[in-house]
Amino acid sequence: MNSQPSQSKQNVVSDSDLAISFLIRNVTRNGGHLTGPQILHEAISEYSKRPPYSEQTALTACSLDACTRLLGRSPALYELLLAAGSCQSWKKTVDAGNLSQAPELYESIVDLRLSALSILSDSQLARPPPDNSAPIQVPSQPNNHTAAATTPINHQRQESTSASATILSKANSILELIVPALREIIAPDWKLKSWDPSNVSSSEHPEIHSWLSELQIPVINGEPNFLLHQLGNLQKDKAMDERLLKILNPDAITFLVNTSGSGKTRHLLEGLCRKWGFYFCSTQNEKLGLPPPYEKFGSADLMNCIAHRLLATEGFTAILPEIDFYDQLQRNRAIAKACLAHVLLARVLVFRAFLDSIIASGRKITTDDKRRWTFIQVHPALLAPSSDVFDQLAQALNTSATTPEVTAAICWELLTRFLHEQTFLLDQHYEWGPGQDKTEEHLYCVLDDLPLAFRSEKDLNIPRSVLREILVSFRSLALVKGAILAGTGVDKLLVDEQAISMVNKNALLKYIWTSMTGSFDKNSSPGLQEAYIRRYVPPTILANAVGKRLIKRIADWLEGRFRFTAAFLANLLRSDFKNPHQFLDDWVEYHTRFRPTDARDLTLPYAVYTTFSTSELYNQVDFARFASRQGTVAILTNAIYESLLRRDMTSIIENEDDSLVEAGFARYKSGDLKQKYISEPLILLASAHFIDNHAPYETLWQYLKHHVGSNKGSRNNGFENYIAFLIANMFATLTPLEDVFDFPELQVPEWAKNKRARLVVLSKEVGSNEVFTSDFNWPGNAVASGQLGCSLDPVGTKEWLNHERKIPFCFPPNNMGPDIMFVLQLEDGLYIWVAMQLKYLSDPITMDELKNAARSTVPAKYWIQKNGVQFGHVKYANLAQDTLDALGKLPGPDTGMRYPLLRVVVVSPPTVAIDLLDAISGECLSEEQDCGY
Repeated sequence: MNSQPSQSKQNVVSDSDLAISFLIRNVTRNGGHLTGPQILHEAISEYSKRPPYSEQTALTACSLDACTRLLGRSPALYELLLAAGSCQSWKKTVDAGNLSQAPELYESIVDLRLSALSILSDSQLARPPPDNSAPIQVPSQPNNHTAAATTPINHQRQESTSASATILSKANSILELIVPALREIIAPDWKLKSWDPSNVSSSEHPEIHSWLSELQIPVINGEPNFLLHQLGNLQKDKAMDERLLKILNPDAITFLVNTSGSGKTRHLLEGLCRKWGFYFCSTQNEKLGLPPPYEKFGSADLMNCIAHRLLATEGFTAILPEIDFYDQLQRNRAIAKACLAHVLLARVLVFRAFLDSIIASGRKITTDDKRRWTFIQVHPALLAPSSDVFDQLAQALNTSATTPEVTAAICWELLTRFLHEQTFLLDQHYEWGPGQDKTEEHLYCVLDDLPLAFRSEKDLNIPRSVLREILVSFRSLALVKGAILAGTGVDKLLVDEQAISMVNKNALLKYIWTSMTGSFDKNSSPGLQEAYIRRYVPPTILANAVGKRLIKRIADWLEGRFRFTAAFLANLLRSDFKNPHQFLDDWVEYHTRFRPTDARDLTLPYAVYTTFSTSELYNQVDFARFASRQGTVAILTNAIYESLLRRDMTSIIENEDDSLVEAGFARYKSGDLKQKYISEPLILLASAHFIDNHAPYETLWQYLKHHVGSNKGSRNNGFENYIAFLIANMFATLTPLEDVFDFPELQVPEWAKNKRARLVVLSKEVGSNEVFTSDFNWPGNAVASGQLGCSLDPVGTKEWLNHERKIPFCFPPNNMGPDIMFVLQLEDGLYIWVAMQLKYLSDPITMDELKNAARSTVPAKYWIQKNGVQFGHVKYANLAQDTLDALGKLPGPDTGMRYPLLRVVVVSPPTVAIDLLDAISGECLSEEQDCGY
């Protein structure tokens, strides 16, 4: 390269007149339609022909000086400024142009970026921080160092500077009002105001109130706010670290997608406690199952911008047409840029005021200040209790005496200036740790509740152009490296190849899709939910068996997304823990219409509670949105019913679109957005009750009848499902055994004669021998759990036999023998196992088939394969003997049998004579000892 970098730097200003004149002519001649890269290419070619200029001086003079000074004159020139803000973009531009000695030139350009941006604001960037009596300083009049050829530019810059002063003056009038609040927030000992339990509870348990107060749970709108509790204090959570590493990518636009309440917002806020950023959200709809403190969350600035300015602006087209697509896109971009500029600048100005307040206090900016800045963004009332400062400031910036185009150009100019000044402030005043890499401090833009933010009340289609322009605006900010968009169901078509190419053609962008938010699932994260619950239950409650049982019950009923547990605990704290088991029962019934029965053995004083501070989940089960999509309704109904009956086997919905996640029925459990699950007890029960009681949906009875002949393998057999549900209804209340089962003639056992029985669920805590009995009355909406049954493997079957699985029906694996197992309790207190073998045949059953079916229910035959070899399992080597031991340990009176077991064979169609069954039964009884009945 002929010229030295130092010479290039000197030429930046002296050569700018020629560059500006050339670019003005170029843009005018082409009607302003050239793209930034095209102008840059032509400018470099033209400039390089004029000795002694080299390609290096041509590039720096044309792009860095001229383009920044002409920011408001042409959208094409603005695209060049986009490139100027990113070193990677510059390097790509240099490499694409095959300029000589690109690495050396690249380093020079990095140094020259700040010089060019200093020219933009007509002041040196590295100046001392402004006088803190005013949060923002109005720029001074520019120095006149341009020739006569650029007089029009000087005139425009004078006009621009005057308008800038007007805009900043309006901003200052608002920002000055929040200075006292900022001084409080940046104080080293500042904390969010904590919830006071004595305000809503009686004084019967002062020790509980004292303990709850020590938790320092933030209070929002008078209610405990779990979303903000201990925010930013999960630095040692390895699982959280791994997920945030995926989400916080400075070189990508990340889409975080999962159902409502799954933890997206908490992850975003945890990320912003580690990285500087701007948090925008939708606040127009209540989130699923969330109490009021969360309903008004964050600022309404972006939503008001979209709803009241962007979509209402004449000329903006929400759905881009195929004809004149590019022209309309350009109009949309100009309008969006003008509208969004005020919102972004308002956020940046408040951020600047926040930093200035810290510096004025005399202390360093610390990592904890990221947390304070996050609190300010999610709870603007911290700055002004009666107003939303961000929205108020954005609207003030939008009311200017100049044209919207000029105002937008000025806002973007100020945005660039203040972002770079803030970079300087952070560099100079941040408390950098030993060896900390400053280049890792990236600025992020975050948009939460994405689908809600792009829906009007009348149209459920997401305007792709709005999303596109927000992405463009986020990436337009020179120092914003990462953008994160979170939502419940983002269609990937929204960011198709065309949209991607229009965000920034000069930047190598990645699009990352992830649903990694974690969950309270027993299988994927055992013990996590129980540990979380214990943080909010007083030790005096946990000190006894009743309290320990409460933890298990909460975890069972509220398994799944985080919000189910957090919302319940927020309400439980307000109840003064008078009768937490009853409170849980009331909570589940309130949301699902089913009453839990798994704590009816407890005799605790009845408590009267106030209304729950959350909306009913039952009323938010949104089947109506699929009314015109019968295929989706069928898939959803099928998934709900099969999940109720089989739990882990068929709750995956692979081929249906993301609308089931967005509607709150399903959720992603892996990070790839491919497998969707419907398995949470609250969702299953609320959905099943809604379907059964609202036409024209298929009731569970109708569904089972239609699928009685389906056979998806041993783990989901339609006939087995039908019989299990039939038993659940027959024995929902005390029913005579002889009305249901055909006992062999003259062989009805004494314990069964004229006796009634009901279906029950036996359960016990892990490590305890005490067995609890719960009735299961499905038609009476009284259930012991959110499951009717479950297809179990050998390990799960052994757990069920030992009363560690709180479900009425066990569907064992084929290796065991029976098809269905359950427990009945007789009216005299006696308990009986029931083992069923089912045969659904097209032809009449043969004698051998009937004998084999009967023998498969004999305990001594359990886990014995056809070749006579005992089935083994790596976890339970003595599975057969362990099973026999469990069968002999039912609670209640002694039946006189080693194994209190009723063996049943069900044949369809019923072509077997009763005398044949008598013969088969007698033969089996003579062949096997202790085989039950």
